[in-house]
Amino acid sequence: MNPTLSSLTQKAAASLVLLSLASNSFGRDHFRFSSSGAKNPKMELVSYEKNRDLICYPCEAPGGITFGGRFGDGVTEGQVDMLAPLNDPYNSGIATFLMLNYLHSDYGQESFGIGLGSRWMMDSINSVAGFRIHGDFSDTQLNNSISQLNFGFDLFHAKGIDLHANYYLPTSRSQRQTYRMDESSTSSEYYTNEYCEDPYAAENQIRQSYTYEEVERTTTTDISRLLQQFERGREGGEIRLVFDLLGNECGPKVRGMIGGYAYDGLYSDSLFGAMAGVYALPLPGLQFGVEYYGDDDLYGSNWVATVGATIKTDFQNMFRPAQWGKGGSNPYAPDCKNSGKYAIPAPQSDYLASRMYATAPRMNRPVLERSEVTEVSRVVTRDVSETVVGTESGTNVLLDNVIFVNNGAAVGNGIEAGAGGGNGTAEAPVDTIQGGTSALIANLGGVGNVYVQGGGAAYNEVVEAGFGAGAGVTSVSYYSSFKPIEGGKGMNFGGNTARAQVVGGFELSNLSYGQVSGFDITGGNSNDHGITAINNDTIDINCNIITGVADSGILVFNDSGTRNASVTENTVNNAGNIGIAFVTENATQLTITNLDDNTVVDPQTAGIVMEAYNTSNIQVDSMRRNSVDGITARVDPADNASSGGAAFGFYAADTASIVAENVSENRAGDNTPLARGTGAGNVDANHGFRIYEDGAGASIVISGEDNVITWDGAAGAPGDSGNSVFATGDTISAGAGGFEVNNAAAIFGSDPYRLD
Repeated sequence: MNPTLSSLTQKAAASLVLLSLASNSFGRDHFRFSSSGAKNPKMELVSYEKNRDLICYPCEAPGGITFGGRFGDGVTEGQVDMLAPLNDPYNSGIATFLMLNYLHSDYGQESFGIGLGSRWMMDSINSVAGFRIHGDFSDTQLNNSISQLNFGFDLFHAKGIDLHANYYLPTSRSQRQTYRMDESSTSSEYYTNEYCEDPYAAENQIRQSYTYEEVERTTTTDISRLLQQFERGREGGEIRLVFDLLGNECGPKVRGMIGGYAYDGLYSDSLFGAMAGVYALPLPGLQFGVEYYGDDDLYGSNWVATVGATIKTDFQNMFRPAQWGKGGSNPYAPDCKNSGKYAIPAPQSDYLASRMYATAPRMNRPVLERSEVTEVSRVVTRDVSETVVGTESGTNVLLDNVIFVNNGAAVGNGIEAGAGGGNGTAEAPVDTIQGGTSALIANLGGVGNVYVQGGGAAYNEVVEAGFGAGAGVTSVSYYSSFKPIEGGKGMNFGGNTARAQVVGGFELSNLSYGQVSGFDITGGNSNDHGITAINNDTIDINCNIITGVADSGILVFNDSGTRNASVTENTVNNAGNIGIAFVTENATQLTITNLDDNTVVDPQTAGIVMEAYNTSNIQVDSMRRNSVDGITARVDPADNASSGGAAFGFYAADTASIVAENVSENRAGDNTPLARGTGAGNVDANHGFRIYEDGAGASIVISGEDNVITWDGAAGAPGDSGNSVFATGDTISAGAGGFEVNNAAAIFGSDPYRLD
């Protein structure tokens, strides 16, 4: 409560107490109504002396101070109510009075109220009725000042039945409270800074020096939020019926209460419900009770306990006539049924007399409603600090067991000029790839890597590994310096030179692992194939360019055991026969894990071909994004162990099988002319996909999608080919022979002559 309101409350309470103590005597004299036979009912003064044996007095004295409180799960509040008569009802039967009240709660609401009321005797119905008007002023937990007017009506019947009605009208608008909320939090995280130098070659390794810093990053986040919330007093009303349950008029009793209430809602739901209560009055002026409310918004819980105690103060003695003083005459007739110094008539209804100045039940504070708290603005600041808590320096080995080959001058990354008598270290490279293979056998036990420096003169040789000059090699990877060796912090060793050029090729046989990566291979040195891989457990051929070889650009052959192959990102130009060929025999198994992103241009016979013989098997896990252009001739498979005339050929014979899965996004036919002869029987079309099973038991199954076959549409009838695709999404140009199939089962179980 603000200081002005608090001061006013204290002064009013002190004045009333002083007025009470200044009256004739504390709790001595009381009013009651005259007999019902009077034409105009009047109030009579009932006096007594301390030494009187038996007295007659009203159940409650007019005027007084009531201390009370309510206690529930969500509320504890105390209040003081003071009532002072303002007139003498002796002649008129009308009582006028002043009311003051003060309330304090533990939920932050503090209220002060002042009111004026009037009541009169309704002798014809043996009742007292009256009206009240109150002004309530409340300071809230949000530091808002809320006010309301309370209009009340009271009706008391002599049978102990009371009716009370109250209407509450807010006189203050909704008020906004803004406040700032500051939050601060600190978090820490650790990370590593890596500082790396350029990779370099040393001995038989490719290395990179590094420094690691372990850094603690501390982030302090400060959030300043501007919040707002609206608060108002609810408009509404209530009605209560209070009645005696047990006891007599003036003695101990139990009373009951039933009623209802309704309050409006602006920011939330309206409040509407029933209320009830039971009260025990063991002594005059003392009351205990329990109340129930349908909404817990009124008192913080549905059930609350009540307690009240009234101190009778005889405020009305301020207004009694002078002749009623101690020196005046006795106005009472001597026919009281009681004996004593003064004879006092028996009151007709002390209960009604006491109701003239009784405190009426009401909500003596505004019922508050609050909106949700909303955020108006937010300011976020972050302070980041970093502290190095540890460092570590060392050297990473990017590639170990390396034989260096260099037929040119020193490179500057640790690789010196090579020579025929070198030992294959970075400080003493050899000058031929076959010499590097021999150094691998002599110095590293035939297991490791051969790193070939490019950008200089061509290496004129056919490199043998696993047999012949390379016997003793069991696992080898041939790297061209065009192929980068990845290091830390995005730094690479090599990758910044031209491809190492080989005039000849590579032949790898009987290896547990073999790799050829990043070379530029051209025909020569009597080498029919650019890269030949025979019976290697695992072979990886990637990123090579092969041009002008006499036979196949890449040949992977297996006639023993179970093998794996990966052929990716290679380009084969002008192969004398087939661009890329896979051949199996003698009940062997070849799994092609990846056949992706290869390009074949102008092969003499076919682009990419798989041939399985003698109960062998080829399994293709992925065949994607391969492209074949420029097929210029057709050779029948029966004549030349190849599926000729096809961009992509699949040939199975002698109960062999081919299962190709994920055959997707392969393209054939751009600028690919049709091969034609001069005679009627010599006109045939090349095929985008040729699937041919030869003999009982042979099987080819292909599944995939989004393959594209296009042809130039030149004049001339297509030969024995039909139009077909093997999955929805594959396309073939109109009017051209792009697919040849001799067995419908070869195309994913569908009709080979249907364009899906």
